[in-house]
Amino acid sequence: MDVVVVQFQILSHALHLKDDKTRFTLIFATVTPADILLREDFNSLKKKYPHRFDVVYVVDKADGNWPGTPIHFSPLGSYK
Repeated sequence: MDVVVVQFQILSHALHLKDDKTRFTLIFATVTPADILLREDFNSLKKKYPHRFDVVYVVDKADGNWPGTPIHFSPLGSYK
């Protein structure tokens, strides 16, 4: 099973727990905007739980519609 699917399942479960006040931020880094899996689903969680969940998308190669600046990550995790 894809790691992103597992992350979505864990977040969905945890955010539905009314007594849990844990806040989550998912940093989703990928090559292009088209590579962002479950983007609509994560955005729905962000909209439904704005005080408990945030998602930040980071891409290496942006298209003309991308609102931010592309960031290149090296294999060791440092960025340029």
